Amino acid sequence: MSRWTPLLQEARRGIKSLRLVPLRIGHGSVPVYFTISTVSFGFPSTRAISTWIGGRRFLPDVSTRGSARGSRRYLSVVTAVHGRADPRKSQEGKKIGHDSYFIAKTETLTALGVADGVGMWERHGIDPAQFSCSLMENCDRLALTSPLSILEGAYSAIQTVRPEILGSSTACVAIIQGQTLRTANLGDSGFIVIRQSAVVHASSPQQHFHNCPYQLSILKMTEEQEQFVHDSPQDADLTTIELEPGDVIILYTDGLVDNLSQEEIVDSVSTSMSPEDVNQVSLNALAKSLVDEAGGPRYEIDETSPFAREAARRALNGYRRDKPDDITVVIAVIM
Repeated sequence: MSRWTPLLQEARRGIKSLRLVPLRIGHGSVPVYFTISTVSFGFPSTRAISTWIGGRRFLPDVSTRGSARGSRRYLSVVTAVHGRADPRKSQEGKKIGHDSYFIAKTETLTALGVADGVGMWERHGIDPAQFSCSLMENCDRLALTSPLSILEGAYSAIQTVRPEILGSSTACVAIIQGQTLRTANLGDSGFIVIRQSAVVHASSPQQHFHNCPYQLSILKMTEEQEQFVHDSPQDADLTTIELEPGDVIILYTDGLVDNLSQEEIVDSVSTSMSPEDVNQVSLNALAKSLVDEAGGPRYEIDETSPFAREAARRALNGYRRDKPDDITVVIAVIM
């Protein structure tokens, strides 16, 4: 019996399993090691291949999904991020003004997220970025298969591990696993999925009233309870979408969509990147292009931004044509 027979039999049966098979293949003077992990998730098999070359580990974010006839569809995920803080705020690392983000990859999934700290806390002498950055740092450590579980765990960790942090934040967390995108979105950060220059899905902002989004909060005093909104991870909108190669997923904080319409975002994606030429350089350029377009003065005297139009629809006056704000975008393209 071949050394591969037990592994192949279990893969065919679709039994939940995990097998590690080390191989050593001579490649010049540099040894190459492959470890093949086979895990079943309710369909015949999902494989993740990790490669070690010269002692370094490379994790290509590739998953495969089998069909009843044994065919395979290979999907890889390329990611990029770009952000710009409001000129009145600081930017360093993953702290983009009051915004923050995370990107985490394992052998079987890619997890992404953005968060936008609520600026009202500055009036109480508290940096709004403390909460959003801590939330995203905790999300980064939780390689779970449910975006809601990640959000719940990250929020709970702030309360238990860093109780000194006060503040609140919106959040959008997404997981790409195989051909499936799952999201949990709370507040007016969000995401959009673009396929062949058309919007497949766009999240809807959650707001208590104009410019007051749903938000996770940690409060300390009763009087603050009366001033600040307090929502739960369970209030997040949950979405599941089946993906196709070429799909573009954009997670964003509200600075993007307050200044760019869906049509403008789609146009920017279509003009900045062709499906045949997707790579890290082109994706980085797309992320920067979106942020630059949303962050610059761009409306003429007789034009208004999406944010100002929404304010006018609610009979609210006095809003500028554009809305200066922190802007963060995290992009993933399915290959």
